[in-house]
Amino acid sequence: MKSTVISERWFPRYGFGAECGFLADNVFCDYDQQAEQLTGHEQSYLQLTSGAFRGRFLSLFLGPDAAVHMEFCNQGLEQEVIGASDHISFGVVLNAPAPFVVMGQHMSDADVFVLPPLGHLHLVSPVNGSVMAVAIRKTTLLKQNVLSPALADWLEHLSGKPRFLKAPGLAARLREDAISAMECAIEPETRNSDRVAGRALIASIASKLSLDVSMARLASSAEDRVFERFLQCRTSLKSRSSLSMSANELAQFTNVSKRSVQQAFSSHVAMGPLAYLRLLKLHDVRRKLTDRRFCRHSIGDIAALHGFWDGSRFARQYRSHFGELPSATRSAAMAEEQSPVR
Repeated sequence: MKSTVISERWFPRYGFGAECGFLADNVFCDYDQQAEQLTGHEQSYLQLTSGAFRGRFLSLFLGPDAAVHMEFCNQGLEQEVIGASDHISFGVVLNAPAPFVVMGQHMSDADVFVLPPLGHLHLVSPVNGSVMAVAIRKTTLLKQNVLSPALADWLEHLSGKPRFLKAPGLAARLREDAISAMECAIEPETRNSDRVAGRALIASIASKLSLDVSMARLASSAEDRVFERFLQCRTSLKSRSSLSMSANELAQFTNVSKRSVQQAFSSHVAMGPLAYLRLLKLHDVRRKLTDRRFCRHSIGDIAALHGFWDGSRFARQYRSHFGELPSATRSAAMAEEQSPVR
């Protein structure tokens, strides 16, 4: 949905190239709607900070083999992404008032994450953070003559978890070339300007990979035990149907100490496991409130389904976190459902 312009460094002026069919640039007030914008990937959000959500998502499609995706969010988010089946994605920070955390590691503006096809990415983005990903078709990238045999082999066999590169030159090239490709793509006097820009962007990234990234840097990052513990504990929390799980119970269930459980959550989502469990359930309620299949269910019944038995307390917690009452969430979703313009 479009609304008031969100202007951020690196993003073009809002409406830039609006007549171009290969550019989509929108502002969102619902994080689930924004999560749906990452074409070819699967993406989900959990809002970690309190307040009304506002975000901006821009996608530039440069022919069949390359795309640039830029995202801004005014709230801190936990994001999970599954990569496209036939693309390798290169991600960089655009703006970070506080660090982005990728797979348990702090990410600076000198770092690049590389997401393999169907790879799983876990990202915690800060309040008012912006990030960008350049997705390139794997077969097209491997055809670039500038790739060394060793680098091409590494890319060919890339799978599973994302890789984390300390590569300031490549990070800067990704940011600068994405903007240049955007400007080139909307040039009205160039035939098939989007495809021309896409081919140039792919060649430039392949060249910078070969020049700046040594094979030693391409080694898989060491496992972060605290992060792995967080994922293990989070899986246990997601399986709960109620809000009644103590830190001691979670520690016993996951076979780690209570202190380790608390450290895992505070390190990655800046809250304790019980607060995180409450957030999971609040998000479950919100998604049902916006789902037409549950339109005949009362708000109280939906809340109780996820462990919120005190209606007044639930409404206060919901409003405190999302910046609106649950009834407002439902009304807005129903109004959009009935709108003739989708």
